[in-house]
Amino acid sequence: MPVKNQLIFLMLSLVTPTALSAEAETYLFGVVPQQSASTLAQTWGPLLSDLSKELGVEMRFKTAPNIPEFEKQLEAGVYDFAYMNPHHFVVFNNSPGYRALAKARDKSIVGIVVKHKAADIFSLEQLENSTLAFPSPAAFAASVLPRAEFKKRNINITPRYVSSHDSVYQNVARGLFPAGGGVIRTLRAADKKFADQLEILWFSEGYTPHAIAAHPRISEYFSGRLLSVLVDLENSDTGNEHLGRLKIKGWESAEDSDWDDIRDLGIGALPTADEIGKN
Repeated sequence: MPVKNQLIFLMLSLVTPTALSAEAETYLFGVVPQQSASTLAQTWGPLLSDLSKELGVEMRFKTAPNIPEFEKQLEAGVYDFAYMNPHHFVVFNNSPGYRALAKARDKSIVGIVVKHKAADIFSLEQLENSTLAFPSPAAFAASVLPRAEFKKRNINITPRYVSSHDSVYQNVARGLFPAGGGVIRTLRAADKKFADQLEILWFSEGYTPHAIAAHPRISEYFSGRLLSVLVDLENSDTGNEHLGRLKIKGWESAEDSDWDDIRDLGIGALPTADEIGKN
């Protein structure tokens, strides 16, 4: 057993057995809707099914029709556990107090701007006065970072929010927008008939990736059990199949402070509904 796993097991063994009696029968595991609900269910469903068997509870997959709705659910504390983008974690770590549990090992999140392969666009400057596609205002790497880069370069663009990363790729591939924002992982996972028509025009710097976080109502004991199983996935064939679907090497334990690089950007609060409506 790896040293990290041994430490997690040791910490769990020090917790009194009565902690287990407080566990719920069902836990809602929310996943940020970067892709369609059906795609996310295919990606996360098998993992959550195995987690349910391992932990002796139901880990129920849940997402939202779009990212702003997902943010409302996080704010309301609907999800017991949630896979959320870095900006979401910083905001909802503050209130209602989601705690960092895990993040992808040896990975940074990088924002990209994609364009159609056939388009004669070779720099961001050529997108001056264009309307571009983004998943949502608070999609960190796919929207916040690219828009910040355009602002930094004094390039005037008009954002249009199309609800998911997949929608961005489909709209750009169909020629409805000259370019749009995304991330490498979702581009690699996108429908090939669209992804094969696209190429990356710009990359951002790398930042701490998405968090798996626990609502403060969840006991540290049960959160620790879940973390132990997640970290140990890479040590089995089945676990590696799950990681392959997620396109990560493995999970590692995380601390709230791991997202200080995001806090240092000073992005601030999520946009309001009125601000979203203006775009």
